[in-house]
Amino acid sequence: MQKCIQSWQGLATAIDLEPQFSLSSLGLMCARALIPIGPELKGMVVAGCVAPENWPPNRDDINEMAAEFELESSSLLPYVEEVFFLNNKEKQRVLAYLQRIANIVAHIVNERKTFVGRLAAIADLTEL
Repeated sequence: MQKCIQSWQGLATAIDLEPQFSLSSLGLMCARALIPIGPELKGMVVAGCVAPENWPPNRDDINEMAAEFELESSSLLPYVEEVFFLNNKEKQRVLAYLQRIANIVAHIVNERKTFVGRLAAIADLTEL
């Protein structure tokens, strides 16, 4: 579990502002789009489990992955093919939608903050 947490923290702290695919600790590709709230980056939207071109891994790689996560390799084998296989056009489409989704989330949060501010102002007026 710690390895997964470190991988997600790495995604969060990467300095790339535009979404792009990178390899995760399991050898799968993932991408993230940042959610700006005001002048700060407050969250991210993640797309993952995308197979790289050299997928599926060979038996030795599966054994290494299993050892890294303290699992039996036999527990990974049934799931090796349960990933997304995307061509370059599909990957670019995912990246474009990923940023759009992050922008929508940011818009919703900003609208909520504005609405809560208005409600607080109305509540202040009614206390007079």
